[in-house]
Amino acid sequence: MATYADRAAIENLFGKGNVRKWASLESTASRAAIAARIVSVLAEAVDVVNGKLSSGPYGVPFEDLPDTHSVIQRLTARIAGVLLYEARGVEDEQTEDSNASIKRHWQMAMDQIHEINKGGMRLVGLTPTYESVPEVITE
Repeated sequence: MATYADRAAIENLFGKGNVRKWASLESTASRAAIAARIVSVLAEAVDVVNGKLSSGPYGVPFEDLPDTHSVIQRLTARIAGVLLYEARGVEDEQTEDSNASIKRHWQMAMDQIHEINKGGMRLVGLTPTYESVPEVITE
């Protein structure tokens, strides 16, 4: 399975402490359990990216994706961070500001995916499978 991002990419967006806290569903979670949770969430984030981009101009999964493809890496890391945050227990403190910030991260990822799918944003270094995607207008 392709991996588009790693733990460091999530930590660069959300901070090491936040990622560690969000990945620990139990306060007694070991480092190995936290690492396994992050790997699992990254796989889920790849599935989200692939699913959302499957209707766009690029063939997914990205088999030949350069390790440094920053757009796909950030999309995947952003989605993984949101998934980690939202899976936390109800005992964790959630403020309106933190929830709004996480929702902004999700919306940024979805907006970028939409732009990629409609052809408004190109993935440099990757060749589209087809040139344009018709936009569906619903009224």
